[in-house]
Amino acid sequence: MPQERPSPGQVVLLAGVALALVGGVVLYRHNKGSRPFGMQPDGEPTRALSTGAPQPSGSVATARPAEGSAREAFPAGDVFSERVRILLGLFYTEAPAERPDDRLRAIQAKEFRGLTLVDRLDSFTATPALAIASPRIDDYPPPTKELVSLVTHGLSAAQMLALPRSQAVLALETLAAKGEAVRTLREVSLLAATVAKETGAVICDRHTGECFSEASWRAQRIAGWTDDTPSLDHHVVIRPGPSGDVERAVTLGMAKLGLPDVVIESFPGSLSRDVASLIRLVCQTLFERGRLETQGRLTLDLDALRETDVKKVLHDAARPSAQRKAEIRVVVGKRREGDPDNRLLEISAPEPALRELLSTLFGSSE
Repeated sequence: MPQERPSPGQVVLLAGVALALVGGVVLYRHNKGSRPFGMQPDGEPTRALSTGAPQPSGSVATARPAEGSAREAFPAGDVFSERVRILLGLFYTEAPAERPDDRLRAIQAKEFRGLTLVDRLDSFTATPALAIASPRIDDYPPPTKELVSLVTHGLSAAQMLALPRSQAVLALETLAAKGEAVRTLREVSLLAATVAKETGAVICDRHTGECFSEASWRAQRIAGWTDDTPSLDHHVVIRPGPSGDVERAVTLGMAKLGLPDVVIESFPGSLSRDVASLIRLVCQTLFERGRLETQGRLTLDLDALRETDVKKVLHDAARPSAQRKAEIRVVVGKRREGDPDNRLLEISAPEPALRELLSTLFGSSE
């Protein structure tokens, strides 16, 4: 029977893993003694220590920048990229009976004609377009045996044991223009699920480093949509890691939606649960609003979100004292080794402003 794994959007860590790859993408780089982000060693959520004073009813709290800071404000205007690449891999733990690329071509010609198959993608390619390849497994590796139990969803114990020793892989790279990226993501996700079902593949998302059974892929990547709005906690994960004596967290997966990944540079581990909620709120707001009206400023309003799964999660996480609305300062983030190859939007809210912000949005735990 398939074993229960952390769901997409839930943050996972593996202690002692220095470096791991899925399809050539760095997943995690951590020190020993790490634990799941927002979780205590016993698996219970960390109790937040928000202590900020409540804001007057109906006001919008603003996170204060650090004194003397001179970071580049994130620019106002449209936050979506003009062109979006979506990267998936279909891994085969046994040699497939039929060439996966031939099966994909047949399925695409019959059911997914809106995705044009091309030999390669470049700046002149008309979109939406899909290029496929069958690279050597050494050049496009599956999860390592150390990580496989943490980054897979819906696989049986036998499949998890076999995945690091995969025999073949079919790489899918899709290119979409800004206005068609979300629809294209859904289409290529459906195509991958159809091919995986017919050829026995495990589907891996190269942006987040997660791998799925066909059924779990449909449940997490395809089912969680409200009309044309995805619930981003089904598509994006938060990768935590130590930053000196404090924590740092960055998202993986926003690039496939044409959005910047979100990072917060330093916060105490005691705030990890609410920081995760803050990041999810920022991600969903960026997608739904699509722009910054003012340079370096983003207004967050939990109640204004569309009715998605992530809104329900955030609503349930809010405490009775939550005002659920605040303005934050956002700056251009600085990439570190292992960060996604994407633009970074940094939430600039050093303490004590961070505690006040979290208390305003989600309520005080005291």
